[in-house]
Amino acid sequence: MSTCREADCEIFVDGTADVPLASRFGVTDFQVTYENPNKVTFDYARPETTHVAEIKGTGFLGLADGVKVTIKDVDDTGAVLRFEPETVGPANDQAGGSHGVYLHVEG
Repeated sequence: MSTCREADCEIFVDGTADVPLASRFGVTDFQVTYENPNKVTFDYARPETTHVAEIKGTGFLGLADGVKVTIKDVDDTGAVLRFEPETVGPANDQAGGSHGVYLHVEG
């Protein structure tokens, strides 16, 4: 997973994975969990808040800090995720999913 540090990688997830992103992205912890048959949950923290994004089907999570994660494929074996150093929305995190999305912030 260290290849994802600069948010330029593609990974396959079939359980839970910690993704170490560089500090310049403003995220202190970033964890991805695949749940059968088609849900990917992103748990990530910033210095004063924690965030949860649940995406069903293919879709994306775009962080205001300059990371975009695209769910390229998801099936009953796992999910293929593409990380890119790209800003989707300059002020807010954004997400979309072909079968639904849930975003939650605490803090």
